[in-house]
Amino acid sequence: MEFETVIYESRKKIGYITLNRPEKHNALNYQLIDDIDAVFDHAEADNKVNVIVLKNKNFYNLNKG
Repeated sequence: MEFETVIYESRKKIGYITLNRPEKHNALNYQLIDDIDAVFDHAEADNKVNVIVLKNKNFYNLNKG
């Protein structure tokens, strides 16, 4: 499943959700909020995932808002 502002991948029972708006320092907007909501629903439905990690595409662009 593709999202506009987040990346989802799963490995070894871990789901990784990566915020992917580095040009805006991952600031929240309506699209990112919608994508986060949808990707958490997707990860929750993934029977191969026991843990979800929320991370940032670029260490220096962490959302502070």
